[in-house]
Amino acid sequence: MRSRPLLVLALAAALAEQAAGQGLPYRVTIIDWTPRAHAQQDRAYRRAPSDREVLFCIISWRREPRDSVSDRIFIEEVRRAREGSGTRIADVAEDCLGPDGVPQPIIHTHADGNCQQSPSDLITLVARGAPFEGIQCGRRHFVWGFAWQVHAMSEAAARGSPPESR
Repeated sequence: MRSRPLLVLALAAALAEQAAGQGLPYRVTIIDWTPRAHAQQDRAYRRAPSDREVLFCIISWRREPRDSVSDRIFIEEVRRAREGSGTRIADVAEDCLGPDGVPQPIIHTHADGNCQQSPSDLITLVARGAPFEGIQCGRRHFVWGFAWQVHAMSEAAARGSPPESR
């Protein structure tokens, strides 16, 4: 089981190297956990109700450059904020603010196990303006998002250039 995170990191590193060769106009960011924070989040997730979404605040993290094309964010501490309904957590604008009133990253669970970002998740990601946000849909399953990604998709859609379909 310990080899799975190493495999994921190796794959991410290979993709980052490939991305550099393709000239991506941005740095690839990999989200990771300190062992203590991951164990803490795992315990909190297992205690969370399976029929409701739960909001967590990421209160401590650090960013480190990995190489010339990628960065790595280490989550160091998370705290449980509150529960929502079975399909959403309403009004998160006032949750998870730092001492200076600036939004901190959040994680919320998807009770149905689906990791896909909903339209509401995308709106919240942009509206809050936190450095990043995540969805947890299993003990070890997360999807991370950045507001700049949603802005880029919106700009492409406004130009009338939707993603190519196959």
